[in-house]
Amino acid sequence: MKVFVEDVAVNTKDGEVIGKMFIESDSMQFMVNVYSGLVDSKGNDRYKTLGYFPSIEHCLKFIVKQKVMASTASTLSELLAEFERINTFIHEQVKV
Repeated sequence: MKVFVEDVAVNTKDGEVIGKMFIESDSMQFMVNVYSGLVDSKGNDRYKTLGYFPSIEHCLKFIVKQKVMASTASTLSELLAEFERINTFIHEQVKV
């Protein structure tokens, strides 16, 4: 499984590029990976694994935590508004 989450800024040695965040899985776990859009010398996509998780729920909680930590909110009310926006975004993307 490989599910697109969103476009994200990725810092590379050549500067910042827009990458793509995915939730991926194998037979044992779920991973949150960010692809930079660049390839290595062998032609393989370059990506960074942000974490390994036992369930999709843990992946989503991790993504929310990362987005809250990256927030530029300077007051508690701004942080709460950002958190609600992130939760709304995830619920819109995950329509079960």
